[in-house]
Amino acid sequence: MSTSLAIFSAIEFAVTEMTAVSRENDGLHPRLECTLRVLRQTLGLVRDWDAALEQPGEADVDWRVSEVDFEEEAERGVGGEFTMEGETDGVSGDNRVAEIHVEEAERGVSVEAITESETGGLSGDDGGQQSLTTLAVSRRVDTAIFVTGRARGDALPHDVLVDLFENVRKVDRRMLVAASTVCRRWSAPARAALLRSILMQELERTAFFALSAVMRKYRVGDAYAASSPIRSLFIRNTGLPTASTRAVIYPLFANVRRLSIQLPFDPDAEGATRGPIDMSVLAPLLIACPHLTSLDLCYTTLSDFVPLPESKWVAVEGIIAGLENLKLPAQIDGERGASAVARMSAAVGVPLQRWELYATEDLSHIATGLCRNLKYLNVSRFSDEDGPPTESEIRLCSDIGRIAPAITHLTLTVRTHLQGPLLLRVLPEVTVLDVSKWSLGPDPQGTGILRVLRNHKPLTSLKMSMPHTACDIQDLLTLLRLRGSQLSRFEIFGVGDGWTSDEITTTLAHTTPNLETLRLCSHIGTPDLEISFEMLDSLKANCPKLFDVFPPPRTPGPFPEGIFAGHVWRGKN
Repeated sequence: MSTSLAIFSAIEFAVTEMTAVSRENDGLHPRLECTLRVLRQTLGLVRDWDAALEQPGEADVDWRVSEVDFEEEAERGVGGEFTMEGETDGVSGDNRVAEIHVEEAERGVSVEAITESETGGLSGDDGGQQSLTTLAVSRRVDTAIFVTGRARGDALPHDVLVDLFENVRKVDRRMLVAASTVCRRWSAPARAALLRSILMQELERTAFFALSAVMRKYRVGDAYAASSPIRSLFIRNTGLPTASTRAVIYPLFANVRRLSIQLPFDPDAEGATRGPIDMSVLAPLLIACPHLTSLDLCYTTLSDFVPLPESKWVAVEGIIAGLENLKLPAQIDGERGASAVARMSAAVGVPLQRWELYATEDLSHIATGLCRNLKYLNVSRFSDEDGPPTESEIRLCSDIGRIAPAITHLTLTVRTHLQGPLLLRVLPEVTVLDVSKWSLGPDPQGTGILRVLRNHKPLTSLKMSMPHTACDIQDLLTLLRLRGSQLSRFEIFGVGDGWTSDEITTTLAHTTPNLETLRLCSHIGTPDLEISFEMLDSLKANCPKLFDVFPPPRTPGPFPEGIFAGHVWRGKN
């Protein structure tokens, strides 16, 4: 059975079955009714297409044909894959796509459709090869049926269109292509879902050639780019667009909200390595995204060798000022690269809600209280050095408290020696704390973080990597007794020698009535503490919200109802 016949039979079967159900139940759910109408119309459209191919209608039109081989275009870019949402849809086979322009003498509005080609139709031949013909028809807006038989279609409710095409986007891009051909009302939302997120990766320039091909294939020119549906742009392991391709590609990014670039750079690697991103290349991309709200550059290396005109710097600062989420490069190349990062950091504005710092920024020029909406702060520094904080780090802590006093979520990630006590003293509103063992050291006065927390606002979540000489088990238990009333999540990684699960769980049972998650993990290669069923029963009795516990008891036995232990919801057995 050919592919086209199989698809036709499947649609026909679905229509028959849904019609039978509708008759038996005096109708269907409104969404199912819409789906049934879609299937019926598709079925009728296939028949119309077949008839149109056998007896093409007459029209006062002028035909011009030009061929473009997208596989050849992609190969020029060292590959042929275009990736969306982590999925690839390569150009395969020796197919050529013909663009047929049909112009009517009367005035009209250009629309677009994808019809059967001369070599087998939408479904392709028995070998599965597909060759689509793009038909751009210029005619009056009120024309219901185009020359190709493209129907007007049912006016589906907007929420149905959103659900339909968004779900299809996650499953099969070809279905979106087919949906965009059925009627004018579906074409735009189908393309919008198709191009909502762009992921560029693999070999250099491949993505840009493929993206250009898609733009031509769906005829997304200046008018379409003005309302581009792309909201998320991810660039992985490939260079940024060159000057020669920016004019073609950047118009699609006018409505991008989220930009993430990951271009790892290892100067010690052998052979050819991808160099750092220069501001002269990054700036045009940022400026092309005027509505950007999230910028992630943490896995890149930034340089600033080519002087950037002041007008472009002002434009970049305007983009940074409107961000809600900011992660600047963790690595810089040269003093000018450091100056570029510092200038971008100093440009943050009132909308900022999430910020990842690397303990190297100079925030002294930011106005007091400017980042009043900042709630999530991640401070990290990838350094093997140990010891007390430097003067610049102490000044950084003071500046953070000055410009963003309302931070509630504080993360001090691994391999940073910026001690937590300094930040906690200037951030009194922190209730969620995630701290590595490198940040558990005492402040310049010798006070450890657990003792500082005794006089701090009660935490709702505490995640710590232990042990540290400045934080022993007694300090931890004392903190739980004094400030454990609001704690809902408690996690310790690297439980210290001599610690026992009995004293920890007993203290938790009597001091943390709102506890929901408990995780006690030992160092890699060492056995975890064991939580017995007796401890588990005591915890559940005193902490009724508790549902996630690790490690689970090692021996068989009845679990308290509602406990998720050992990655299996066991319930009471």
